[in-house]
Amino acid sequence: MPPTYEYLSLKDAYDARRNEVNVYAVVTEWTVPRATKGTDYHVVVKLCDDTVGDILGPDNNGFTDISVNFFAAKDLLPRPKKVGDVIRLHRLKVSQWEGRTQFVAKCGAMTGGAAAGGVARCQYLLFDGAGHEHPSDEPYTRSSNNYTMEEGKDAGFLTRCREFWRDNASVMAMNDSGFTRPIVRFGKEGELTDLHCKVLDVVKNRGKVTLVVWDGSDARPFPPSVNSGRLGDSQEQSQEGVNGGDDEVDAYDAHYWMPADPYAPLTEKDAREDEMIRDTPGIGTALPVVMRQFDIAAEDLPMPGAWIKLRQLASWVRGGQMQATYVHQSKWAPAEPNQVWLEESAKRIEQRRVSQWAPENQIGLGMSQGESQGGGGGGGGGVFGMTRTEFENQPLHTLREIVCTPPPSRHRCVVRVVQHYPKDVHDFCRDGTEDAPAEKGAAANKRKRGLGKKDKEPKFEFNVSLVLEDATGKIKAHLAPPDSDAFFHGIQPCNLWESEVTYARVKDKMTKLTDHKLGAERAGWVQCCVMSYVVPGQKRGDPPKRCYRIFGTSCVA
Repeated sequence: MPPTYEYLSLKDAYDARRNEVNVYAVVTEWTVPRATKGTDYHVVVKLCDDTVGDILGPDNNGFTDISVNFFAAKDLLPRPKKVGDVIRLHRLKVSQWEGRTQFVAKCGAMTGGAAAGGVARCQYLLFDGAGHEHPSDEPYTRSSNNYTMEEGKDAGFLTRCREFWRDNASVMAMNDSGFTRPIVRFGKEGELTDLHCKVLDVVKNRGKVTLVVWDGSDARPFPPSVNSGRLGDSQEQSQEGVNGGDDEVDAYDAHYWMPADPYAPLTEKDAREDEMIRDTPGIGTALPVVMRQFDIAAEDLPMPGAWIKLRQLASWVRGGQMQATYVHQSKWAPAEPNQVWLEESAKRIEQRRVSQWAPENQIGLGMSQGESQGGGGGGGGGVFGMTRTEFENQPLHTLREIVCTPPPSRHRCVVRVVQHYPKDVHDFCRDGTEDAPAEKGAAANKRKRGLGKKDKEPKFEFNVSLVLEDATGKIKAHLAPPDSDAFFHGIQPCNLWESEVTYARVKDKMTKLTDHKLGAERAGWVQCCVMSYVVPGQKRGDPPKRCYRIFGTSCVA
């Protein structure tokens, strides 16, 4: 005759002073297997039922779920199909640690052989939950080939769990959202943080692994000179380099991910058929999650396109870019898409709110339609900031949207200028008569005295490249005549090595554009128009290259 089991609710199991309990519960989350110091692997499975909200911890704090620590060989650990599936646990160990109840499931045969009974220490069955179209009452995964089901009894617990999840799935998801942060609020100094996000890519490069994740929001911007150690471990931050003497941190640079190579030609066919380009949202930061191998020796990785929850992430800043760091205590778990994040992202796309950090007046919010289109202001007088564009009736786009649009194309965007080339402002003007750089030093003095070899009067032109950044990435865009003349707005190009007055005016503009301050995230944003186009290779056999050029933009700073 098969044995009879008593099943407790999660509240009763938590409160009961028993060494072992049997339960039916709904799975809300599970981590991937991680090796322990012994031979077992470890996963954490979170469970809930209709009583879990009545559990009170030692601090009188309420519960939204309980965690069960599973230890077993990797192939014996539970791997649910989806959130909301049902698990049955027999002989779940209950213990107390620092006044808190802990649940431990050690699966697999006892090592004592016949003397130990030769039975499993903990047995589990996994069943389809309410989220399956036709849920089966037969388990799809089990820890042992042998199991029994009591007629009428087990089916009743399955029905109860499925009905609970059908009625409360959305409520449980909202409860969990209080423990996860959107990327826009990620990176609070000294804290470990949880994210609920979509995996855009898994990048493996020179022995390093980086997850690229997205939730539709924008990471906090930093000055490009800022580098920090791991903010989850250290409260310090510096603009001069890495703190704490961690030489290995220096090996990690900024990682600006794009679904397409920004500088390779892109055809209409590529944009239409490439899955990565087609499926990557145009708005929201692609946040790098650095899997540091000296923290995690081996870890199962999620697939691109999957939604996951990342637990206990640290953070640092590399080259002005916020990054998450996956440290030893971090975990990831499969998850359902976050509908709250998706709905907010859809609203941003519809309203063309391309930046969450730029002032609202820069993206046309908080103004009438006429003001946002420069009505009455002659070329953008309604939009405040350091630049004006000739096309403020055009919608705004992110840099990722520009990169994912086949050239030739034209766009208006809101960005920060984070670098310029040449780096020395003295070299911004070139002699267009011979496409030669402005002379300096002895050569310039010789020309000034009329002793040079040139017969033509020099014609200087602004010829500059600016590195543009927004929440979605970076690109280098060129400024050349006549657009560069309009950009520098009334400053006559000349030999800046000779004209101190003109040099000072140009230098002042570039300082205002590029001097970003720590803690001033909403300053330094500007509008500009960018076109993309393809140029042939410079040498025979060189592939064509995609370039970007700023047009229709004036810097009035």
